[in-house]
Amino acid sequence: MNLTTDSFSGDGLFTQNDFLKATWEQAESMLTSGASILDLGAESSRPGAAEITSEMEWNRIAPVLEELKSLNTIISIDTYHAKTAELALNNGANWINSIWGFQKDARLLSVIREARCPIIIMHNSSDQAVLKQDNLNSSFYQESIHQNVTPEIIFDLEKQIESALNQGISASQIIIDPGIGFGKTPSQNLEIIKNLATFKKMGFPLLLGASRKSFIGVVLNLPIDQRLEGTLAVCTLAVSQGIEILRVHDVEAVARVTKITEAINNA
Repeated sequence: MNLTTDSFSGDGLFTQNDFLKATWEQAESMLTSGASILDLGAESSRPGAAEITSEMEWNRIAPVLEELKSLNTIISIDTYHAKTAELALNNGANWINSIWGFQKDARLLSVIREARCPIIIMHNSSDQAVLKQDNLNSSFYQESIHQNVTPEIIFDLEKQIESALNQGISASQIIIDPGIGFGKTPSQNLEIIKNLATFKKMGFPLLLGASRKSFIGVVLNLPIDQRLEGTLAVCTLAVSQGIEILRVHDVEAVARVTKITEAINNA
């Protein structure tokens, strides 16, 4: 759930006239369609988006969290700010989903340790890449920045996991995300999806956030609002490789695809 004005997928709820009504309706729709976790994010992570302060982020999240915490579901907060995470966990949130892991705000380690809540640690190499023209006919990032990206991602995630464990965070709290997009080329994103079983060998639950992403647009030469089939293909492959969590926009369609894929896996 994007509590933003500038979501890459065009579904930023903060632009709605009745912000809280729109978020409640979207939450109900997602849960009815098969979602088991609501992930609230107040800062856009689209390429080139400006960072916002923790205060601004919390001002967007707080009223929505108050509105939705009565729902019988897990609420995850998409933030890398320790202060936002602390406030959210003290006000009804259950998980933290950090697109920068512990790299942007070291105090997040102590917040997660004290709360004893799940933390999604994502690989992010956006600072190492040079953003290029964002269109469907060009690469989005320098192809030379990363080669054979899977070992690099695993190495980075292992370093962050080691830091977390050394700071008293339990292994049972940790979920990992290879970070589709976020400083990676389209071909590298395809490599990640092909190698999800390798990430599974790390021994932690795995999350994938590939919904409507740019690499799908590159492969299919389609704009954001026409990437459902590509998203469903990726989700099918992910579930086939044993992935536990899919972060998506199109809940109903993905829930149906997941159900049939799991039925085939378990036949």
